[in-house]
Amino acid sequence: MKYYHFFLLLFLLSCTNKAPEPTPQKAAIPVRTTPVKEQQIRTTIYTSGKTISRQKMQLSFKVSGLIYSITVREGDTVKAQDTLAVLDQTEIRAHHTQAMTAYEKASRDFERAQKLQNDNVMTTNQLLSAKVALETARATRDIVTHNLTHTAIIAPTNGRILKKYGEANEIIGAGTPLFAFASNTATTSLRTGITDRNILFITLGDTATVTFDAHTGLHISAVVEEIAATANPQTGLFEIELALDTQHPLLPGMIGQARIHTQHSQPRLVIPVEALIDADSDRGFVYIHKDNVVYRRAVILDKLLGNAILVKKGISLGEHVVTDGASYLRDQSQVTIIQ
Repeated sequence: MKYYHFFLLLFLLSCTNKAPEPTPQKAAIPVRTTPVKEQQIRTTIYTSGKTISRQKMQLSFKVSGLIYSITVREGDTVKAQDTLAVLDQTEIRAHHTQAMTAYEKASRDFERAQKLQNDNVMTTNQLLSAKVALETARATRDIVTHNLTHTAIIAPTNGRILKKYGEANEIIGAGTPLFAFASNTATTSLRTGITDRNILFITLGDTATVTFDAHTGLHISAVVEEIAATANPQTGLFEIELALDTQHPLLPGMIGQARIHTQHSQPRLVIPVEALIDADSDRGFVYIHKDNVVYRRAVILDKLLGNAILVKKGISLGEHVVTDGASYLRDQSQVTIIQ
């Protein structure tokens, strides 16, 4: 009976100590891959600025005086030869009368000196002094007469009053601007500031595209026409001007966004759109293939370029990214490459 229990125990142990069956391995997932490539891409610079009038001018009186009247307001449209403002002419006319009187007296004195010199009563030097006095009086008369005709500000061309700096009954100095004026025939430009890093990529003649929030859907072609030689000491930026090719009415001071297409190019990493998974804004993921295993990796994206995407960071030149079959993959999935 003892032997029976002993053999029964051996039988049970032999049954429980059987070798475990091998766990079946997961089948490799078929995928297609492509290498990360490098492509020369023209540098595009994004910036914003304000519109300016290329024929904006400051209008002022040639002489100082009291402003008698102003006939326009800011924003008014005016025609060529319209009178915009007039000075009080009381004092100027008094100076004109004084100058005319002085000229007439000098003219009579010179005529009398000539007669006396002919009679040998006056010396030649005295005659020359009378002549100089006459010429001086004539010059003073001409200046005052000229000033009298410039006591009004006249619109030089058809245009718009951008700014008014004074009011009637105020005293204004000669040459002090009273109006900022923009001609209707003026071209409009966009003035913007560029960083010292980006200014190296911009050259005269570079093309650009400009948009305005105030004019939805309007895309204006532009050309870089001016580049500052030094940075603005207040902002540290280099100012450039883009000439806008448009007949659309744009008021000075409007904010525009510019996309400048420079001649400078640099190598950039490019992957197919199909390689990107789970993209969100400028971030996304790709699967990198190495030794029949794929690894999920985060990448920083730049912009779409046709059927490809420029990548800023996260991959290296020559690495292989999965372009077909990515939806079946997880990090460290076993794969097999198909053509």
